[in-house]
Formats: sequence, C-alpha cells, structure tokens
Amino acid sequence: MNPLTKYLISELIDGKKVTAIYGGEFKPPTKEHFDLVKKTLKDNKQIDKVIIFVGDKVEEGITQEQSLQVWGLFREMLGDKVEIIPSSQPLNDMETYLKENPNDINLKIPFDKGISSVGARKALKSRNKEKFLAYLPEEMPDTEKESIWNIFQEVILKETPGKAAPYGSGYKKYKSLKENTIPSIDIVQKCAELTKHMIDKGYNIHPLPSVKFIGNDVENAEDFLGKTAYYNPESKVIVLYTHGRHPKDIVRSFAHEMIHHMQNLEGRLGNITTTDTTEDDHLNDLEKEANLKGTMKFRNWTDEISEKKDPFGLNQFARELAQGLEETT
Repeated sequence: MNPLTKYLISELIDGKKVTAIYGGEFKPPTKEHFDLVKKTLKDNKQIDKVIIFVGDKVEEGITQEQSLQVWGLFREMLGDKVEIIPSSQPLNDMETYLKENPNDINLKIPFDKGISSVGARKALKSRNKEKFLAYLPEEMPDTEKESIWNIFQEVILKETPGKAAPYGSGYKKYKSLKENTIPSIDIVQKCAELTKHMIDKGYNIHPLPSVKFIGNDVENAEDFLGKTAYYNPESKVIVLYTHGRHPKDIVRSFAHEMIHHMQNLEGRLGNITTTDTTEDDHLNDLEKEANLKGTMKFRNWTDEISEKKDPFGLNQFARELAQGLEETT
C-alpha cells in the first residue's frame, strides 16, 4: 500500500469503527474458514472486530454448539478481535448488522457456502481421522486438532441404519444389533447420549474408546456365568454382549465399562492378572468404583431423561394413584 492510499484510508476511517462480518452454518468450521478470517485480519490492519455468525441448522448430526466450540478454538489463534455469535439466520443477521450500523465501515466476507464442510463431514462419517484433521488449520497444534476430533465423537457414533456404526472400528450393523435386542430402541444412540452426559458432567473419558457389539453369541447368552461386557485397556475397546438383553441393561454395562476406560486414562488400572475380585484387592476396588460411579451416572442420566419427558411429574402421580386404587379395592 503506497503512502497516499494509506493516508486516504486513514482519513476515511478516522473516528469510525471498522468491522468485518462473516456468516454461515459452518458444519463443521474448517481451515478454509479459518484462513479466510486470518487473511482478512492480515490484509486489513485497521479492523477493530470480526463478527462471525454461526447458524443453528443441524447438518448430518453436527450441531451449532459443536461449531461454536470449534470456532472458539480457532479464535484462540486468530485473536481477541474475533467475536463468535450463534445465529438462527446468519445471512439475515449479516444484513441486519449492516443496516443497523450504517456509520461504521463494514467489510462483508463472502457468505460461506459450506463447500469445504462437506468434505470434512464425509471424513467424519467414514471415520477417517487423518483425512478429517487435514481440514483443520495447518498451524493448529496436534493437541488442539485432537480436541476438535473429540468434539465430534458423538457425531461419529451416530450412523444411518444398515451401516457400520462408527464409534471406533468394531460396531456391528444396526440391523443385526436390533434383531438381538428390541428393534424400537436405538442402543447406539443411547450410548451416544450417555457419553455426552458424562462429558458434560466433567468425566475424564477423552480420547473416547472404541465400542464393539457382539450380538450373535447365543452360547454365551445361555451361560449364567457368560460375559455381559468387558474393557480392553491396551486397545481401549469396550465390548458389549447384546443377545437376549434389554437395551437398558446393555447401556448400563456400557456406563460401567466407561468408568474402567476413565481409570485406564488416569493410569489407575495397573497390572491386573486376574478377573477374580476375591484374589486381587486392587481389582476389587476398581470394580467397586465402576459399579458405583457407572450405575449412579447411568441412573442420573435416565432420571434426567424422565424429567424431560414428564416435567410436571404427572406420570409419577398416575402411578401413585393407580397403586392407591389397587390397595383399596
């Protein structure tokens, strides 16, 4: 920029706020979005603020909240001039901002069409971690990239019926899974919801484990001492046996094994050489913790679900009323 141009611009913006506005769904935000904002800031040193409107449309399981989390990590690298705002209509909010701030100098970054986001979503759906991470800013530390991958673990867990469910590499197909339990209850979805609940409550379960459903082991199901679930600390895989079991019982087992995963991440499993709790006090203590925390976290989560379905307690009142009628007739 030559001195004359620089002088004219400084006269033009004197006393006025310079704002760049940008909007889109960003499902998810990618390095293209990051680089565009970064370049805008670099090429326009006079900018006071960049406002990014993030839409609330859910794209293949990716939510506004998750997009906001990613933009929050991007903002740590872009600087304090960047402001992230949730929006129900990003394009309209951009136009509204321009109309409401006519005296400012406003730079309008082209509205995001989501082209790069499509590729990132495909990488998530195919569980291709390396490909997905390539959609993130090159200068972003690997630990931060890992955090973004973990943000979308719930999305990776959700998959369309008939396809391999991807919360790791070992899921059976939905059809096979449902045939061995209750078809109307989506166990994978319930595991995803419980996982999110545990994360929201501060449980140390990142990176998340892989999960494998075993639905065709009839011999194991008919054995009173057969397996219901177990956790492999080396591969970080939870294995759930589903044949003949109620979905609620299966997800309860999932909660128990997630506590073992947490113990493993915290380095507390140690060198366990037996599965007999009467032979190893350390194993006994670990199982006590998994039973208590796993069962209670599962109970807390199911109680929250019940409250949302019946916020005024009418179902409980109906049960009590019915019980009273039974007792008096």
